[in-house]
Amino acid sequence: MNHVSGRASRRQFLGRAAAMSAAAGTPFAANLLAVGAASAQQASDYKALVCIFLNGGNDQSNTVVPISATEYDAYARSRGALALSAQQLLPISPTSWSGPSLALNPAMS
Repeated sequence: MNHVSGRASRRQFLGRAAAMSAAAGTPFAANLLAVGAASAQQASDYKALVCIFLNGGNDQSNTVVPISATEYDAYARSRGALALSAQQLLPISPTSWSGPSLALNPAMS
């Protein structure tokens, strides 16, 4: 502390900010290490982890859209002007999926 003014000096502020940043990043780094350890494990059946990096925001309600009649109507009512038209959606058939029919946003082609 700067004993004259009672406020922290610029050097002390930067030092504390760096320490707090390092402490805040520790859980994230630990998670990355755990992911690396998990990926080294041998699995008896094939599974894939798909990561999609989006540069910006993602409107999850307009990424995968239900297209069966009842679910699409509820989607369109809740989304209002943001709802995508059913004609422009790209139908998909996920394996082992027993829910309503789904489609992707046309920008996901």
